[in-house]
Amino acid sequence: MRKFTKQHREKLSEAHKGKIPWNKGLVGFKQSEETKRKRSLSLMGHPVSKKTREKISKSQKGEKSVHWKGGRKNKVKKYGFHSTFCIIFSFFSARSIYK
Repeated sequence: MRKFTKQHREKLSEAHKGKIPWNKGLVGFKQSEETKRKRSLSLMGHPVSKKTREKISKSQKGEKSVHWKGGRKNKVKKYGFHSTFCIIFSFFSARSIYK
């Protein structure tokens, strides 16, 4: 990308001041029910090749899936009830040996 001089950037800034951005007001744009119906009817029955279906399937698998929740977690609890009990038991049993 080419770099503009400071003077040129100032000229561009002045030229754009007061103008409404091209995308202002497009957020939340609602289509009419008639337009939705027409688009729906135009796409119904549109043949999709097997190759295209495979591409779509591949693009939606794994981390890109909307159902992805971060994969499998192989977390081992270090100090659950059982392991805590074992640690305490071993401490007291070892203590009784050295008395």
